Amino acid sequence: MKHRGKVYIVLGLLCFMLAALLVVDNQAEDVKAGDESDKILTGVEAQIPDTPPETAFMTEDEESDEEGLSGEMRAVDVDGWSYIGTIEMPAIEIKLPIQREWSSAGAKISPCRYKGSVYENDLIIAAHNYQRHFGKIGQLVSGDEVIITDVDGRKFHYKVFNQ
Repeated sequence: MKHRGKVYIVLGLLCFMLAALLVVDNQAEDVKAGDESDKILTGVEAQIPDTPPETAFMTEDEESDEEGLSGEMRAVDVDGWSYIGTIEMPAIEIKLPIQREWSSAGAKISPCRYKGSVYENDLIIAAHNYQRHFGKIGQLVSGDEVIITDVDGRKFHYKVFNQ
């Protein structure tokens, strides 16, 4: 019986050690993702013009998307990845590049477009809950602003809404 107790203690200690290693690995991945996003953000922002291009004039009667734009979002390349713009949440001090396509590997670098377009008002962005990615998104409250900037410099402003 004493032998069995020692085996359980050793197994328990191994489980704690493995859990600690997993936590350390997750934290290292979190830091790496934040550093990578910061580097990529600089490259994406360098390609976004300060002044967005002129857009077609829309009358108030026309049912259309914001600024009369529609279709696929243009992208720029940075370090072998394609980006459609940036997402900013000033209330939680987050500004990140948005990758053109979602992938598991890409999501470890920055948020990704899952599908849709800001021009069609159906953009869905997927991201990890890394602290420097969407980890603090739960701290947003009604009225907080979210800004999507496309690679042409157009800004699309949204407000967080809770019922």
